[in-house]
Amino acid sequence: MKKINFPDNVSLECLFCSSSEFKIDSEHPPTSGDLVTCGRCKYENDFDSMLAVCKENVVESVKSELNDYIKSLFKK
Repeated sequence: MKKINFPDNVSLECLFCSSSEFKIDSEHPPTSGDLVTCGRCKYENDFDSMLAVCKENVVESVKSELNDYIKSLFKK
């Protein structure tokens, strides 16, 4: 039987260059409505949009894994 592989962790990515390096103040982590500056391309990313894209990617990944798992259950 196929094993389901769920991600252990995920990273937020820049909406412009896909980097996961950001300039963030460790004492004040970003919250809803904040802009986060990419450490590579220097563009500002809306934190809420980054979270939405990340959640969407995780949901698609889980759907794909579950679909493959269900297909493996019915293989002869």
